[in-house]
Amino acid sequence: MTASSGFPFTVLTPFGSKRYGIDNYGGGTVRPDLVSAATLKHGGGPEEQFFSNEVIADSAAMTQAVNNNQDFVGQFFAVPLANLNGSTVAAHPGNLGRNTFRGASWSNLDLSLAKDTKLFERASLQFRAEFFNILNQHAFATPGVNNASGSMRTLGSPGFGVFTTTMFDPREIQLGLRLIF
Repeated sequence: MTASSGFPFTVLTPFGSKRYGIDNYGGGTVRPDLVSAATLKHGGGPEEQFFSNEVIADSAAMTQAVNNNQDFVGQFFAVPLANLNGSTVAAHPGNLGRNTFRGASWSNLDLSLAKDTKLFERASLQFRAEFFNILNQHAFATPGVNNASGSMRTLGSPGFGVFTTTMFDPREIQLGLRLIF
């Protein structure tokens, strides 16, 4: 059995910053300013949605503000814009902390059963049944873990706030028969 409380991740903007430029270390982008604590989904929305509908709407509003070349100040995040060599960038790196959010907790249970049967003095037969993810639980992969897409954590992207990949394969059952002599 394996269990985890979920992996941390960071919400990002699609921009570099005026202070650090567009091509910053590791190809990353800057974090937004935190206006108020982002709420997580409770009830409404698909199962793979992480943030509440209000936070998702905040992300869409940021896209609209950027398209109108305006600073964005939403209910949860803010991104003041600037211009650097003709490119839109954030005026400053945001105050949102690194790894502020944590993905959903998960568990995985594998089970193996074996039965040995003696056929002759020097020969036996072994039957094995192996069950991987026996409870068939799914766990959504946090962005950046297991090569998951980073658009879930980038403000303004179409997939913001929605997990797109899972960490485990569905239930698998493997049967085997082995002759030992």
